[in-house]
Amino acid sequence: MGFTGVTFSNTYDTAYKGDTTGTYYYDSIVIAPSNEPVREGYTFGGWYTDINDESTKLAAEGAKVPDSAVTYEAKWNVKEYTVTYFADGVQVAQDTFDYDEEVTKNAVVPTKTGYTFAGWDNELASTMPATNLTYDATWTANTDTEFTVEHYYQNANDDGYEKVETETKYGTTGATINGADYKKALANAI
Repeated sequence: MGFTGVTFSNTYDTAYKGDTTGTYYYDSIVIAPSNEPVREGYTFGGWYTDINDESTKLAAEGAKVPDSAVTYEAKWNVKEYTVTYFADGVQVAQDTFDYDEEVTKNAVVPTKTGYTFAGWDNELASTMPATNLTYDATWTANTDTEFTVEHYYQNANDDGYEKVETETKYGTTGATINGADYKKALANAI
């Protein structure tokens, strides 16, 4: 019998250099190109005469060539990627999205004693890229954090201290006050 045309169609990988067309004898065996095409955000699922019909997949051992032209189309399976949220190195949430899918912001609002959550360290992606993403919480120190000041007197024998007064004050989380600045800090404390 005569020759039949066989085409491998791959519209997504312009860099693909495989054997895309060929002429085969009727009833001979056609085998897929040895190098698979590549598409960002997808895995190659094989060559099909109808990508919606699994039974039309070109088997690894090939297939008999029919008596008319045939086109095998590349089938693509979308990859999933994760968006992970961290607060001080601890994972607080994780979402999974398909490549190029709209990314919806996770509603998690982490907490940290003495601080207010100020958002995530980077602007969230609007659509999922072909990579996993991580975001870290950022914090603003609270300025109304309660702290205690204890006053001690050293005894006359220089062998101990006695607490004489305790005060409750308010200030900024994480601030350090040394002895020289104490009076100034107390004057400015709420």
